[in-house]
Amino acid sequence: MNNFFIFFLVFMLGSLFLYGQENNDIDIKEFKSKLDTSTYLLIDVRTKTEYTKGYIKNAINISYLSDDFEKQIQQLDKEILVLLYCHSGNRSRKAMDLMNINGFKQVFNLVGGIVAWKENDNILISK
Repeated sequence: MNNFFIFFLVFMLGSLFLYGQENNDIDIKEFKSKLDTSTYLLIDVRTKTEYTKGYIKNAINISYLSDDFEKQIQQLDKEILVLLYCHSGNRSRKAMDLMNINGFKQVFNLVGGIVAWKENDNILISK
């Protein structure tokens, strides 16, 4: 019973810490508005296969599922505005949380991901 209590306490404290993190999930309208700024980094966190089927203009691909995702993001400027998306918003949400923990100052996640982007008649680039 003691171990359960300790686990529960650690879980609750961790949850409170993460809940206290900024929630920068944004909709299509706000995402597009941020794309109109002069300096940003747009990252598609889907797999390379998904990326080549269609991506948002100017996006670079850093797959959240790659073994070295955290190493790749460590090489980026932590002060620049970062916009993330994936297929539905789940992986990019996790990537955003990881980037926030790693000291990135301005990270935003597109709610609904590329699915929402296409549903709103936005253009994708294909390789």
